[in-house]
Amino acid sequence: FTYGLAWGIRHGLLDGATYGAALNQAWNGLITVALQPDGLLGYVQSTGDRPCTDTGPLGPTKLANFDDYGVGAFLLAGSEMYALATGRSGGH
Repeated sequence: FTYGLAWGIRHGLLDGATYGAALNQAWNGLITVALQPDGLLGYVQSTGDRPCTDTGPLGPTKLANFDDYGVGAFLLAGSEMYALATGRSGGH
């Protein structure tokens, strides 16, 4: 969602005044809650055909088998946030 909001605002499909606060809140959640001090990304749904059935939800200390999908989404969001903040056109 963070990537989509940033991309939409940057390309003029979404109004920054309307969606900017949600975008900032989403990005701040990613970098202050999901991104752990050791560099791992928490709160990522495992791959598979159904949600995780282990005891308890995903969290900062429960490692998931996410095959880098969560990291890729995080990096895409970060690249759009950078492009939006610097006025760069990006290549997405």
